[in-house]
Order: sequence, then C-alpha cells, then structure tokens
Amino acid sequence: MSTRSVARALTFVALAALVVMVLAGCQRPSEPTGPDPAAKTVAAQPSGGGPDVKAITLELLDGRKVALADHVGKDVVVIDFWATWCPPCTEYLPKFAELAERYKDKGAVFYAVSQDDDGAKSVKPFVEKNNVTCNVALDQTHALGKLFGVESIPYTVVIDMAGKVTLKHIGYETGGEEEVARAVDAALAG
Repeated sequence: MSTRSVARALTFVALAALVVMVLAGCQRPSEPTGPDPAAKTVAAQPSGGGPDVKAITLELLDGRKVALADHVGKDVVVIDFWATWCPPCTEYLPKFAELAERYKDKGAVFYAVSQDDDGAKSVKPFVEKNNVTCNVALDQTHALGKLFGVESIPYTVVIDMAGKVTLKHIGYETGGEEEVARAVDAALAG
C-alpha cells in the first residue's frame, strides 16, 4: 500500500470517528459507559415527565442561585448539559447561546449547565475565552444531571411553563438546535 493510500485511509478513519463522536455525544471518561449512546435516538424525544423542577436550584457561574420554581407558570426553561472537554458540547454551545438570545424577550430562559468536575476552575476561563453569553450554571457533583437522566452530553431539556419536561435532545448534529427551537415554540404556545 502506498503512503498516499495509507494517509487517505487514516484520514477517513479519523473523520468517521469524529462524526460518530459528534452524533453520539460525550460520556464522562471516569464513569461506566452504560448503554451504547449510538443506540439512542439522537433526535429529540418527547418525555412527558422528569423531576420536580420546583425543587431544583441552579448555582450560576457568578455565584448567584436560581430556583427553577421561580420560572414555573411564567417561563419555558431550556437546560443544556455540557462540558468543556466535550467537542460536540463546545460545538453546540454557541448555537444554544444564539437560541437564548432569540428567545430572551419571548418567555423562555436558557441555562447551560456545566458537568465539569472541577466547576468554575475550567468553566470560567472557557466561558470568557469563547465569549459565552447565555446563563451558565455549575453541576460538578452531577446531581442535577442525574435527576434528568443524563448519560451523555450534550443533553438538552425543554421544560414547559407548568414545569413538565416536554423534550429531551441527546447529542448534537448540525441543525439540531432548530428541533429545540420548535419544542420551545410549542411550549410557549401552550
């Protein structure tokens, strides 16, 4: 096999691995992988349930606390679980921030919830360097992620004004943010 053929084959394998990683999402390397993320539907999934959001308080990167109960009856809440070490997450985060901007005066609030184990130590420099403009919260114990059943990230949840999870979107693919936007529109329409 020529050097050129080997180079082409290696390039193909690397691109294929990148595509699989982007579509499947990231799993925390220190945890058991569980079910194959590629076996899950990458598209949005209507949930019809979820944790009692009235009991959830987020710790924002700036130190403030936000009770999701304050949004029940007033706002649609969109949460994206992500981490700085996850390439699909960092690719999706700017799209998530654009959605937050698009809906900021329309009755929807967006929280990018970091799953980084070291919390603000990794997240703050990343947010500053990448000019992340949406609300950023920390979940370094992964307690919030566990409540929502997060096994791989990015993992986006839409919660309607009644506090019910109406959509779970697992992974990221180009244009996937529009699936989330349609769910937000539906939740806003009631």
